Amino acid sequence: MESTVKPAVSILLVEDEEVTLKLLAAILAKKFPQAAIYPAADGRTGLQLFREHRPDIVITDVNMPEMSGIQMACAMRATRAGLKIIVLTAGPDNSDTEPADGAATGVDHYILKPIDFAVLFAAIESCLADIAAHRGPPGDWLALGALLDALEGDQQALLELIGDFLVSYPAQLDRIADAIRAGDARHLEKSAHHFKGCLGIFCRNEPLALTQRLLEMGEQETLSQAPETLQLLQREMEQLVTGLREFASR
Repeated sequence: MESTVKPAVSILLVEDEEVTLKLLAAILAKKFPQAAIYPAADGRTGLQLFREHRPDIVITDVNMPEMSGIQMACAMRATRAGLKIIVLTAGPDNSDTEPADGAATGVDHYILKPIDFAVLFAAIESCLADIAAHRGPPGDWLALGALLDALEGDQQALLELIGDFLVSYPAQLDRIADAIRAGDARHLEKSAHHFKGCLGIFCRNEPLALTQRLLEMGEQETLSQAPETLQLLQREMEQLVTGLREFASR
């Protein structure tokens, strides 16, 4: 039977040179066997794989047909807080140029070509360390330990809170969806703010970041990316709900 266990980390690799793409994918698979590697030959395919697999790290070339690596990475970062981005660039002596301020474009590391693999590996290790620090210990993203401590060890009270949340959260997501469909920024802000308050009791991971993003879209009255962000939130909620139900059934 095929395993359904999610890899510890996933890397999206986007490079339009076929030989380079295959070589990098093979090297990364050997160097980071705990990671799922998703190769893409252009930015459009990269975006599609990003939506399907929700990678933790994106490694991309700068110059690609139709969409540059920077444009693709910025589109990805806009819908996923905490995404780590590594850009491969030929540098100022060639057609690629490195922006003066990587933070402005959301890029975490620039790697000059020809690639020094020690530098690339160090950049990936740095990203992995940041991801681990953000996630905390295994299972800690549910934040149930701290919540149980706040309830002075009253597990029954915690189970009742979980039950109430599992019953109420679909309606709260529906209110967010209604606001987006109606183009009502104020309603989106209000609905996302309420959901964030409820969600933050149980979770300190990606669902919370996506809800904050929706709240900001409502505040700024920029809803163009809200439908896609809501879809990402709904997918992340499936994992959160599974975790809560598993905890409640122990």
